[in-house]
Amino acid sequence: MLWVKSHKKIVVTGLIVVALMAMIFCFSSQTVGVSDGISRFFASIFVRIYAFFKELIGFEGGAGQWKPTGHSFLDDVNHYIRKLAHITEFMLLGGSICLHQVYVYADKDIQLRWYRLSIPILIGALYAGSDEFHQIFVDGRGPQLKDVLIDSFGVVVGVVLVYAIACYVNQRRLKNAKKSKNQDGRISKS
Repeated sequence: MLWVKSHKKIVVTGLIVVALMAMIFCFSSQTVGVSDGISRFFASIFVRIYAFFKELIGFEGGAGQWKPTGHSFLDDVNHYIRKLAHITEFMLLGGSICLHQVYVYADKDIQLRWYRLSIPILIGALYAGSDEFHQIFVDGRGPQLKDVLIDSFGVVVGVVLVYAIACYVNQRRLKNAKKSKNQDGRISKS
C-alpha cells in the first residue's frame, strides 16, 4: 500500500512539472502585444495602488516625477512585473522538479544530499534555454540571454526552497520517530 501511495505522489508531481512546462510554453507563445497587454494590466493595478497609498500618506515624489530612464512610471513597473513573472514561473517549475525528485528518492531510503540539487537546476535551466529558443518563432519576440539567466535564477530559488523545506520535514519526521521509539521503549519496560 505504501508503494502505491508514494507512486501516486511521483505521478502527481510529474504531472505538475509537465503542466508548468506547458503553461510556460503557452505564455512564451503569446505575441509581444498580448504578453505586454497582460503585464501592463497588472502594472496599471500596481500603479493605482501605489498612487492611492502615496496620496493617503501624503508622500511627495514617486509616480508623478518618475522618469530616470526616460520612460513613464507605468513602463518601468511593467518591465519589472515581466521580469518578476519570469522568476515566479520558473521558481514554481524548479520547485516542482525538486519535489518530484524528493518523492522519487523517498522510497529508496536515500538521504537528501545537496549535490542532488544539480539535477532539477540543470533540467530547469535547460528548459529556460529552450523556452527562449522557442521565442524565435513567435511574432515580435526573440531570445535573450538575460531572460535565460533570470529564469535560471528562479529555478535555483524554487529548488533551494523546496529542498530546504524537504530537509526540515525529514528532520522533524526522524526526530518524531526517534521520540516515539523512546516512548514505546519506556512503556514496554514498565
